[in-house]
Amino acid sequence: MKPLNISSTLKLAADIITMCLAILAQRGAGKSYTASCLAEEMLEAGQQIIVIDPTGAWWGLKSSADGSRPGYAIVVFGGDHADVPLAATSGELIASVLVEKKFSAILDLSLFSNAECHRFMTDLLEALYHKNREAVHLFIDEADAFAPQRPLPGEQRMLGAMETIVRRGRKKGIGCTMITQRPAVINKNVLTQAELLIAMRLSHPKDIAPITEWAGVHGDMETLKKMTADLPSLPTGTAWFWSPQALQIFERVKVRARRTFDSGATPKPGQTIAKPRAAAKLDLAKLGREIAETVEAAKENDPTALKGRIKDLQLQLKNAGGKTDPEEINRAFQRGCQQTAKKYGKSIEAVRSSWEKTHLAMDTMMREVGGLVGLARETPVAVLPETPGAELKRTLTPTAAASKAASTEQPKSGIRRIMIALAQRPGLSARQIGVRAGLSSSSGTFDTYLSKMRTNGWLDGTRDSMRLTAAGVESLGSYEPLPQGKDLLAYWLSQLGGGAARMLTALVEAYPRSLSRQELATQAQMTLSGTFDTYLSKLRTLELVSGRADLQASEELL
Repeated sequence: MKPLNISSTLKLAADIITMCLAILAQRGAGKSYTASCLAEEMLEAGQQIIVIDPTGAWWGLKSSADGSRPGYAIVVFGGDHADVPLAATSGELIASVLVEKKFSAILDLSLFSNAECHRFMTDLLEALYHKNREAVHLFIDEADAFAPQRPLPGEQRMLGAMETIVRRGRKKGIGCTMITQRPAVINKNVLTQAELLIAMRLSHPKDIAPITEWAGVHGDMETLKKMTADLPSLPTGTAWFWSPQALQIFERVKVRARRTFDSGATPKPGQTIAKPRAAAKLDLAKLGREIAETVEAAKENDPTALKGRIKDLQLQLKNAGGKTDPEEINRAFQRGCQQTAKKYGKSIEAVRSSWEKTHLAMDTMMREVGGLVGLARETPVAVLPETPGAELKRTLTPTAAASKAASTEQPKSGIRRIMIALAQRPGLSARQIGVRAGLSSSSGTFDTYLSKMRTNGWLDGTRDSMRLTAAGVESLGSYEPLPQGKDLLAYWLSQLGGGAARMLTALVEAYPRSLSRQELATQAQMTLSGTFDTYLSKLRTLELVSGRADLQASEELL
């Protein structure tokens, strides 16, 4: 891919698409204009971008600079120039559509209230992080609104989602450009993660101070002194590009002219800005179909819908006097997989994997109806001790009734491990908690723990990002930390032993690259056999490994 042309003297490497950037400038200095030039370069290179636009100023990307010709084929959701309307409750759905269909979009939030913006952004960012796997770049205008230095009550989850995108998004192919006119009020834990700083005219000492903090992490004081002395007098459209480590550049440039319509330009007194006469044509009918397909697929994989199917099966069993062969349940599940796979052109294995991610895989379904047909399924559930290094205990749940009894024996222990995991690191997903706390997040017991925590007012957030409430923190009190990172990996390796440990070691050494089943068997000095499948099933149950054809170690172990 060609470098991105920013000025007559500066071309940026294509790598910035998955990097974190920050554009800092006071009002009218050209920050959004500069960001639009970056967006043009990425669109020109055929890369997917997503623009978060709380001001309604980005729609001009669809037209040429003079408005006489079409610009880029980018879809505008919401705002006064919408191709498609946008609802504040649709953040997760929009993320799913963008990840699945991979088109560029402007998400215009200018007609939303602050509360609606925060809800939409939280859902969007959380879903995008957990679903995306290919290169995409987020442009977040007025980023301080979504990553405030001092979050108000109710904004913590949104801030956590922003931090996750900035700190860890690159692993998922997500890069971002944060744009703000108030560096003083953007969260410094987020700002200091920027690998490329683009500083334009700034004059207030409080807005220059964050740059000093950033330089303390990335740069040197001599270069900082040279740049900050120049910032108050920088002409409009001129910027310092500074990346001491990732790109190794420090250059003062005049940003090139835009190729698209400057829809964010401030009109001068007595001036009327002409509207573009031409815009990029979009196949809105096709887009509507794609959105509808994504909505339908979400319904197919929705836990509530799947639970409804289970209840239907349970009713059938009850009406049959409990004499129905358990294999009928299995066949019904297989038929559901086949029908969904055929409908959406996917493999049966992909559908099964998708349902597993909704925590209602075949084993879970069989356990839920097992009590009615006397079905005995033995599923080992690993339980971490209260303190690192103690012996790993295992319990077997032969029936649904036994599983329920086991869940009520020591509920405080399991709940406490979940709470400790969240106290050590807020914003964990259910799967991440499972790895850290030694609980299967797809089990009914895990769901029971979460339900009890919510009932007690200890837990906030969705399964994709959970946090303890103030009451939860108070209830937890002092605690012995659970192992994390390398310590957690060492713990699991010592507990697994043998072939399962060799398989996990091979996947960790390959991370972030995935391994095929054959590659994993070779690396672990094993053959593709029933034993291999047993070990792999065990690693999946413990949520230490994800994937089907392509296998990858849990990032929690790294």
